[in-house]
Amino acid sequence: MENQINQNIERFADIVVNHDREEFLATLVGKLAGTLQDFIGIEESKGFLTLVGAEVGEKMSDDYRTALDVSRLDSGQIAAALVDLQTRINGAFEVVDIDQRRIILRNGRCPFMEHGARRDSLCQITSSVFGRLTADNNGYAKVVLNRTIAAGDGHCEVVIFLDDSDPRAIQYGDQGDEYFEDLTKLPEELAS
Repeated sequence: MENQINQNIERFADIVVNHDREEFLATLVGKLAGTLQDFIGIEESKGFLTLVGAEVGEKMSDDYRTALDVSRLDSGQIAAALVDLQTRINGAFEVVDIDQRRIILRNGRCPFMEHGARRDSLCQITSSVFGRLTADNNGYAKVVLNRTIAAGDGHCEVVIFLDDSDPRAIQYGDQGDEYFEDLTKLPEELAS
């Protein structure tokens, strides 16, 4: 019996299937989002995934600040951190435009691969990670997903407003999600 098990293990080691860690995790997240959307609805799924994304965004923000040995990232560093994060998880984000009040990013490859197709709720993870990381460093963020691969647009376009009084942000009205700095999590000297 042991010999047969070893032969099967050797046989399986030689077959070609895409079951690496990245594919497994992308499948897991895609199926989780799909199940949530199917059972509780897309809006409720987005709410749940917003909470998850915010937690991830907070950790990523802390990681980048620690790595750069800074207390806050400036707008250029925020944009670079968002692109770097997505690159590390197999996204293909690039900065299209940046000024002191707005960052525009474009993405040509969903980090959730084909599992992101028709899973609009997964885009909420991107929005909340970007929003939390930006607000933790800038005090405020409004994230607007103008285009998404999940919606069939062929690419993502994400606009991140850094100033709530920016007329360009105001024109979007209720579209997009706003994020604010959580002052309870700042060191005392920054919170005052």
